[in-house]
Amino acid sequence: MFKYNGSVLTLLSNSEPSNLIVFNGKLYFVASAAVFSKLISYDHTSFVQISNTNPDGALDNPRYLTVFNNALYFIANNAAGHDKLFRYDGNTIAQVSNFGLGDSDRIENLFVYNNALYFTHVWGTGVLKLYRLE
Repeated sequence: MFKYNGSVLTLLSNSEPSNLIVFNGKLYFVASAAVFSKLISYDHTSFVQISNTNPDGALDNPRYLTVFNNALYFIANNAAGHDKLFRYDGNTIAQVSNFGLGDSDRIENLFVYNNALYFTHVWGTGVLKLYRLE
């Protein structure tokens, strides 16, 4: 990731950033680190790892970063390695859903439409369902 001020290009991070989004005046992104990916914020001066602030201590592989109702929503793996929907209000991370109890369950496609947050859940049986959070 680079920063450009109009004349100078500065390397900020070489952690393969992805899923960049602005929330509450900070840049949030997913950074690859070793085997797992972490949620990181950048406030023009420093980087802060956000994702290990989860109470279970092992929130990994965040993806589908989406701003909705003054919070940052994303899907990540919990300590057991299952997909869960999380909400970050700028201070704490809270689990929103309890879907994905099986190893092959997946939560995907987080997006905002018409004042609601939508996502899909693929059950281990292959059944795909669409959910809405208002």
